[in-house]
This record gives sequence, structure tokens and C-alpha cells, in this order.
Amino acid sequence: MRGIFTGLQQAKGLLEKFWKQRGVREKCLIGGAIGTAAVLMLNYFIIEPFVKDQQRIQNEIPIQRQVLAKYSRMAAARQHMEGRLEELTRMREALHQRLLEGNTPALAAAGLQDMLQKMANEHKVVVRVMRVVQPRPLEMYMGIPVLIEVQTRIPGLTAFLYSIENNQRLLRVGKLEIRVIDLRKPLDIRATLMVEGFSLAPRNKAAPVAQHRRQRAVFN
Repeated sequence: MRGIFTGLQQAKGLLEKFWKQRGVREKCLIGGAIGTAAVLMLNYFIIEPFVKDQQRIQNEIPIQRQVLAKYSRMAAARQHMEGRLEELTRMREALHQRLLEGNTPALAAAGLQDMLQKMANEHKVVVRVMRVVQPRPLEMYMGIPVLIEVQTRIPGLTAFLYSIENNQRLLRVGKLEIRVIDLRKPLDIRATLMVEGFSLAPRNKAAPVAQHRRQRAVFN
């Protein structure tokens, strides 16, 4: 360490001696050269890297904005889809509340027949014929049609049809035929209508052909 310190002292002395021996012009030239070198080093090691970093940041800002806008749109679309899914779920649950009860088409049809008989009794409608028609598949649901023939007066039939269309269960009148029993009593009529309710389809859709034919024979 002592040798290094001594060397530095000697170098300092030589530089001071060299500087004192120079004239004013030479000192100006040497100072200018040192200043120019310092400026060049400052520009190369500090200013240029800083400018390049600023340019890179400026170039990345639009890209980052595009990425943020993309994620914002994705988040908004996801929120919209989740809201739509919740709405569809509520609609499905509301629809299922209006389906006929019963785990099989036969049980659902029996429940529909009881409902129709009660409504007919309420409005003094005489049920002459009531039979279940072959259920029809509707994707995940089943249509349960019931053919009913009634005898009543026009006000009673009107009230009966209104009860069907505005029932708590989802019911639909798909066919309606009206005829007058006696021309002397035009208010006394006989009507044939097809009332259809709906239930969930059985999970086992791949039923054997023989079973399907037996079921069709039972309903017909």
C-alpha cells in the first residue's frame, strides 16, 4: 500500500510539473481536449442510453395501451356473458317451476288429466272424453298432449280456456273444434281440444324400439 501511495504522489508531482511547464495556449488546448473528451463520454455513457430508454418507453406505451384495452374488452365481455348466463339460469329455473310434475311421461300425463278435470268442475264443464296422446320429444323436454272432449255452454268454455292459458303450469291449447249440439240452443256446445303440458325428458333417451312401441300403444 505504501508503494502505491508513493507512486501516486510521484505521478501527481509529474503532472503538476508538466502543467507548469506548459504555456497558456497549450493549457487552453489541453483543457479543451479534456472537456471535449468529458462531453463525449457523458454523451456516450449517460445521455444516449437515457434517450434510447425514453424512446423505447414511448414506443411501448401504445402497445401497453392496446393490451390494456384488449383485457378491458375481454373483462367486459366476460362480465356480460356471466350476466347473460345468470339471466338464462333464472329463466330456466322459472320455466322448470311451470313444468308438469312426474318423473315419467305417464305420471306427468296423469297429473295433467287431474288438473283439467278440476278446472272443468270449477267452470261446470262436462268432460265426456279425456285421453292421453303419444308424448312428443322436444330436446330436453317432453310435450304431454291430452285430447279432451267437453260439453258446456259458451261462457263455461270461455272460462275453461282462460284457466288453461293462464294456469300456473305451462299449458298450451293446440287444437280446438267447437260445434253446436242443438240449433235451438246455440249456447249449448260441444268442444274438442288438445291441451299440451310439458315436462323434463327422461334421462335415458336411448330406449329400445320395443319399449317405445309398447309405450305408444299404451298412450293410444
